[in-house]
Amino acid sequence: MGDEPLRVAVDQTVCIGAAICVRRAWAVFALDDDLVVLIGENGPTVGPLEVPEEYADAVEKAAFECPSRAITVTRDPDRDLPGRSWG
Repeated sequence: MGDEPLRVAVDQTVCIGAAICVRRAWAVFALDDDLVVLIGENGPTVGPLEVPEEYADAVEKAAFECPSRAITVTRDPDRDLPGRSWG
């Protein structure tokens, strides 16, 4: 399980738009209408999204530092990781 890629999802229903994650991992997170989104291949998404390994540490720190705990990360391939959109 140690070689599994990091996956991330955002719960916009609890996001307060503090944008700590954007400053920590700008290649993965962005603000969209004052809420955090993930930068996916097909545009903004709430996830889940597989994180390139070079950003994994920054994304894990962003999740830890999120004041509203709106970011969930896991390397467990069996864990359900739904993103939740505000809309």
